[in-house]
Amino acid sequence: MDHKDYGLSRPSFQLDPELDCMIFAGRGDVKSKLEGRIRRGLATNTSVHTFIYGDYGSGKTHTLHYFHKYVSDQHGVEVLPIFVPQPQVDARSTPSDLFRSIVTAISPVEIFELLSKIWDAHQDELQQHTELYKRISVLQKYVQNRDLSYIIYKYIISRPAEDYSVIKWLSGER
Repeated sequence: MDHKDYGLSRPSFQLDPELDCMIFAGRGDVKSKLEGRIRRGLATNTSVHTFIYGDYGSGKTHTLHYFHKYVSDQHGVEVLPIFVPQPQVDARSTPSDLFRSIVTAISPVEIFELLSKIWDAHQDELQQHTELYKRISVLQKYVQNRDLSYIIYKYIISRPAEDYSVIKWLSGER
């Protein structure tokens, strides 16, 4: 007998975080709290930062995939979920150490694609200005950070030669 004889698509009952992401296998109270955080973030137009932690096999990766699909399907919002396998932090770590672990979990390709998307989304307004400070001000209006605005500008104008400086800035170096 084969698993297909029973209408199963695979021989295991174990959930696959990516394939089964439309099913939330966690506790209902956790699901409603996370959905509430997402709705509040969307209603107030703020980003939602949530750390999901737990023991091996407790469903962290599955939860991440579920909420990525939930936000995309239910709210039509493109998100960048970040999976940090094992943050390099301990009792003596600083917030910078945690930030560094998160940044190193992000693919540089995703970062550069995101910077390009931000630039492209505001192209009409940016083309109205030729002066550097005015273009930086346009970007700052959307990303709410002058340093990041300058990094986006620098990356777009000089890419790919400046990729390394962007990575240095994101990792906390100057």
